[in-house]
Amino acid sequence: RFMNRPSLDDYMKADRIIPVRDARGERSMVAEYIFTGMRLFEGISAESFENTLGLAFPADIAGRLKALSDSGLVRVFDENNFRAGFTLEGMMVMDTLLGEILEGYI
Repeated sequence: RFMNRPSLDDYMKADRIIPVRDARGERSMVAEYIFTGMRLFEGISAESFENTLGLAFPADIAGRLKALSDSGLVRVFDENNFRAGFTLEGMMVMDTLLGEILEGYI
């Protein structure tokens, strides 16, 4: 994965885009994807996760999301191609839930 230069001054002074390799670890990439994706109404899908990151969707995170669906805080849209998002009740406490979902990743 690549990103723009982290320094705004360096970015503005460059005469062209010079991509910089993003050196984050695998767990950090997983956490960012889940953290940002779960904030969207449509939630996240295993297929999109795998296409974006090139990693298998973590079974532990899928299990945590399924457990939260039993309590009505997460809805699982599709069991075959795992896709999940917060319910309205879950969105009200999403920061706390994301901490639970991403335990060990952040």
